[in-house]
Amino acid sequence: MELAVAYWLLQCNPAVYDFEAGLRSSRVDSWSVKRFLDEPQLGDEVVIWSTGSARKRGVTAVGRVTGRTYQASGVTDGHWANPQDAAKRHHWLPIEITTLLPRPVLAIDLRTDPRFSGATILREYQSGNPFRLTANEWSAIMDRAPVSRGSRDDVARLVGAIRGAAAAGEIPSTPEADEEEIETEEGRRLYRRHRVRERNPRIVKQRKAQAKAVGALRCEVCGFDFAEKYPGRGDDFIEAHHVLPLAEAGVRTVRPSDLALVCSNCHSMLHQRPWCTPEQLRAALGGGRRNQVPTPSDDGILNGPS
Repeated sequence: MELAVAYWLLQCNPAVYDFEAGLRSSRVDSWSVKRFLDEPQLGDEVVIWSTGSARKRGVTAVGRVTGRTYQASGVTDGHWANPQDAAKRHHWLPIEITTLLPRPVLAIDLRTDPRFSGATILREYQSGNPFRLTANEWSAIMDRAPVSRGSRDDVARLVGAIRGAAAAGEIPSTPEADEEEIETEEGRRLYRRHRVRERNPRIVKQRKAQAKAVGALRCEVCGFDFAEKYPGRGDDFIEAHHVLPLAEAGVRTVRPSDLALVCSNCHSMLHQRPWCTPEQLRAALGGGRRNQVPTPSDDGILNGPS
């Protein structure tokens, strides 16, 4: 299950808050809001809309929501024209700015786009942050913004996977021991699901049965066989590694063919950043196809080395 990302516009008055100075000092990690307090969700996409003259008014930055709205008083980072303005604000939305546009997407241009001409920021600009954007309004902005479409789609897909997994109760709250190096909260959450899927006993059992049907349980990277090295104790022992990219893995049911059977050492190396595939790790060991063991296709048919 994948849940849709929502789009929000956050208005900024440069005469009240020096947004670009705040961004240069890495202090922009939340935005004051006064409505829709419970609606923005982790991973929702946002744009910063600067007020001012016709040549400056419009979208100046792109980012995303990184948490739920929280309450705090007296928040200021030194970039407010009047610190008392910050003290009056009590609700804050955590955000991350991912792109500062080299030139703004101007309001005067967006007004001429039928997809954006009815946007609330044009009709009710004094309503207060945040302003909800429709998918069409968001597209009208992004079509004019020098931001990679591929990277935006990848983020949206990842966020949808996280939300779907969370809604299904498939993301545990207990952190994994090796997730500390993952920088983003959404990345850490989906990594936990990745590890849970590797431990799915039913799928792991199916994958091991497929491998034993044509031979032994050997590591698909280095060829190590626990049963040979540890007779009796090592029988039927091997670890499973989920091979799909995190975003793709989050939006489909896990299959035996999604698991690679690997030894403990190779499994640890596969989880080292930057992540690599079993094939890449095998090549790095100089094994090429020498160590490759049969792997199942989606229909359960085993594919061996040719």
